[in-house]
Amino acid sequence: ANRAWDLPSALEFVEEAKNANSSILSILEFVEEPLKKQAVGKKWSIIDQVIALDNFWNIGEIDYALDESLADLAKDCDYNFGNIAADLRRLFGDRVNRPHGCAAFVLKPALIGLELSLQLAKLAHEEFQISAVFSSSFDSGIGLAFTSILAAVSDRAPFSSKVKKYAHGVGTFGMLGGDTLSPSFESYLSKEGLVNVNSLSRALYGLSL
Repeated sequence: ANRAWDLPSALEFVEEAKNANSSILSILEFVEEPLKKQAVGKKWSIIDQVIALDNFWNIGEIDYALDESLADLAKDCDYNFGNIAADLRRLFGDRVNRPHGCAAFVLKPALIGLELSLQLAKLAHEEFQISAVFSSSFDSGIGLAFTSILAAVSDRAPFSSKVKKYAHGVGTFGMLGGDTLSPSFESYLSKEGLVNVNSLSRALYGLSL
């Protein structure tokens, strides 16, 4: 949804979806950032955003994922992981006393960096039992390659063994007219849409990247 709706519009979507398919709640994995940016007194905060999203979840009964809010939080904290983690722990660190509907953190390395993306994935998996989805921002094949490698490392790490895995978002190559990577990123995909990360890693190594 990419912050497209106010709460009534988001709930209208939920009702229309239920009317179209009564099994929708068991099919939809999550809705990505359904609500507009929540600014109180012209100032945005991750706390206000998540409170609004949890209100949507409580009423609509559909999980959500954080995306733009993580990038905004990173910017507000000057990309300092300690400060970012402290805010997120206040929101997601106590699921018993503060239940929430966040199913996934959508992490875009092109926006928040490679290291911070992996740090947030580890935090989400290890402390919050929230999934991490690595996603592109219409990157070139080189950017998609690094995103795919981070996703593979995160998915196979010990801290992610008990967390649900979702598909990662590296399919934007089809919307670009060309690729800076040769052979192209698309050539490393199987017919099932799986990325051959080992071959891709060797290709980047061969390019000294």
